[in-house]
Amino acid sequence: MATKHLARTVLEGGNTEKYRCARKRQNAWIRRQGRAFAQQCLRDPEVYWEQSVPA
Repeated sequence: MATKHLARTVLEGGNTEKYRCARKRQNAWIRRQGRAFAQQCLRDPEVYWEQSVPA
């Protein structure tokens, strides 16, 4: 009887399509916020000191 490597099974079990899509949306939102902040800083360098960098 074959044995399963349970650590790998548990990790892959959490990587469902729903989770992957949510992670992609969140990462896209974070990148979009970073780009918008960088563009603001290019237009007006004082923005960098007035606002905190989005996390």
